[in-house]
Amino acid sequence: MLYRWGIRRNYLNIIIDFFYIYLEIKELSKTCVNIKKSSYDLYMTYMYHGYNKYRERVSSIMSSQNVSKEEIIPEILDKVGKSIATAYAYARGALNRHDLEEIQGGTKKVMGAMADVVRLIAPNSDQLNINVNFMLKVPEPPSDVPPEFMIHKKESYSSFLLLIRYDNGNGFRICLPLESSTKTNYSLPNAPACFAEGEPKLLNKNKIKFQNKVPKDVQEQVRKFFSESKYESVLSLPLCLAQGSNESIGVVNIESNRIDIIGNGSKQTLRIANSLAPLCLILATLAEAERKML
Repeated sequence: MLYRWGIRRNYLNIIIDFFYIYLEIKELSKTCVNIKKSSYDLYMTYMYHGYNKYRERVSSIMSSQNVSKEEIIPEILDKVGKSIATAYAYARGALNRHDLEEIQGGTKKVMGAMADVVRLIAPNSDQLNINVNFMLKVPEPPSDVPPEFMIHKKESYSSFLLLIRYDNGNGFRICLPLESSTKTNYSLPNAPACFAEGEPKLLNKNKIKFQNKVPKDVQEQVRKFFSESKYESVLSLPLCLAQGSNESIGVVNIESNRIDIIGNGSKQTLRIANSLAPLCLILATLAEAERKML
């Protein structure tokens, strides 16, 4: 499961991990073409399963001539690395200077890097439109953004998800109610369910699944909302301040004009979610710093 790779670590440790494995794979690729072809898969193995599994995979590849046909071209790892490095450098500078405007700008840059990573993985990305936004948990909705899709009375909710901003500065604001427990079977699909369960959630607007206690009228409201949207699918990822943490502070949403985000099946969608994990940690850190300064 995403964000449960072992011990709790902050985003700086994740970036250090990323560059450690990035440099090692780059060195191994000089002597083994199969390592080069499998570079993206090796990075994912390390991040998702740990160093021992990564070493097993390296040994297996170096002793075999067979490489999975599903591997993503090796150049992607290099470009993903540069996107993460740029976002990390900007975020670290903004945090060190304690500058609110820079931190807010940093959230846009990190979300822009997320969109870049998705485009790198996607086939025929020229026709792919990606928008990214993030939402934070708030105790009360703002007076100018009333909560949508209410199942209970407003007083029954102790927290809400509020859309803070998009990567491009455009878009609308929305506020969604959060259920107090994952066992209620009342959670709305995607962002609220992602927040409640702490795991990635994919929604294709032509096939929306609801928990069994969500009323029919609310289901229709949600379907109408997505039917009027300009995107075909949205991937919601939890924003956590530490790797291995079950406590989310919010959610980041990746919107796409293709089904399954890149139109290539749900398996590739999981690859996208894993690839964005370091950026999710950076974004969560910036968002939390911004909240404390307001």
